[in-house]
Amino acid sequence: MMLEKLVSVSIVVLILQHNVPHQSWVDAWRPFEIHHSNVSAVSFSDQTFINASIDDRHRLSVYFQSSVDIYPYLNARVMVDSGNGLYDLEYVNRTVDICRLLKDSKYEPFLQLVIRASLTASNFPKRCPIGKKLLYVKNLIPNPEEFPPVLPDKKIYFAVRLLSKNGSALKPIVAYKIYIEVKNK
Repeated sequence: MMLEKLVSVSIVVLILQHNVPHQSWVDAWRPFEIHHSNVSAVSFSDQTFINASIDDRHRLSVYFQSSVDIYPYLNARVMVDSGNGLYDLEYVNRTVDICRLLKDSKYEPFLQLVIRASLTASNFPKRCPIGKKLLYVKNLIPNPEEFPPVLPDKKIYFAVRLLSKNGSALKPIVAYKIYIEVKNK
């Protein structure tokens, strides 16, 4: 079990050290697939709307809209099932400035990887403020080419909270959770 955790941590370190945002391991065969298995979303404000679903082909769709311009922050938490049925291995727990994330491709490499993996199926904003238009990720199936050449079979829990600044505190706007499985072919 310790060796399994060490291998998992090594893979995450490789992902986090990957600082070139548009580089991928082109034309490389991947021995794994990535499947979305469960998703939920909730809004904490009457000024925002969020909806998320996964269809029977494991395609993810998320729709978000705000009735006001926002300069949001993002709290991202990634937990991994270390083999005991519990999500007890924390990979990432970060709160980041989304405006900086959109401007600086070297800021927060792991989250840049997640954004890159979603670009083909989304209309992510390019800059702040995040306006009143409907934003979406539609029918997303992760492309293994955007990930390192080898990933271990794992179940991953990815939780995101979109936050807005309220004085000196950060207040939740929406929350989103997804369970992902990496499966060897």
